[in-house]
Amino acid sequence: MSSKSFFVLKTKAIPSRYQLSKNIQTLLEGLDSYHVGSLDVEELGRLVRLSPRRRAAVANTITKCANILKKDPSEVKTCVDIIEMCTEILEIAGEKLP
Repeated sequence: MSSKSFFVLKTKAIPSRYQLSKNIQTLLEGLDSYHVGSLDVEELGRLVRLSPRRRAAVANTITKCANILKKDPSEVKTCVDIIEMCTEILEIAGEKLP
């Protein structure tokens, strides 16, 4: 399993250590579901597009990771994984569907 997975983050207690919001946790779980095929691209996109709080949670999480990196550079691997996952969520949400 890739380290870029919400499941892996949960096993390392990252959501509580980094105080990730419920909204971003929902989106990261959705990204995992998308990768295993139980959630389609349209549904994941809707999760982001239809909720201003979820959209804000993505930006807030990226900012939070940047601040964590400033304080503790040893967290670079985890923070980069989270930032890449957030970026992927935004890319999926912005895709034009046929």
